[in-house]
Amino acid sequence: MHEKVLESALYEEAKEVLEILSREKDIMLGIFSWGNIPTQKAKIELIKHYLHEKHIHIVEINKHTALPEILKKYQSDRVYLVDDFQEILSKAKELHPDMYTIWIKRPEIEGLQNRIFANFVPDSIINSLSEVIPLLTK
Repeated sequence: MHEKVLESALYEEAKEVLEILSREKDIMLGIFSWGNIPTQKAKIELIKHYLHEKHIHIVEINKHTALPEILKKYQSDRVYLVDDFQEILSKAKELHPDMYTIWIKRPEIEGLQNRIFANFVPDSIINSLSEVIPLLTK
């Protein structure tokens, strides 16, 4: 739970991207994270000041189970979901067809529970979180 270890668990560009996006008055930033809750909370503490408190969702069970309940809260909102697992994006699009899905294609996780879904095409594919900035600010 040391800050340096937790910070290394964040993608390198995450803080910079959140800083830029947090300055946009029409963007409300949130996070949907899963894993050990104390660890996730400690990791999110490093970026919490960029996020809107009511849009921080941490679940210990896996994302698939919590996704429908969380997305119900955003049925009337324009949502951009960035994830590195296509399965989450595919399920989210199924539940909320107007959602804009962005697959961040991370080479370090390819092949690790990240199969390609034949009937799903994300709205955008990016290789780095910084590529999300022009998608959200235009």
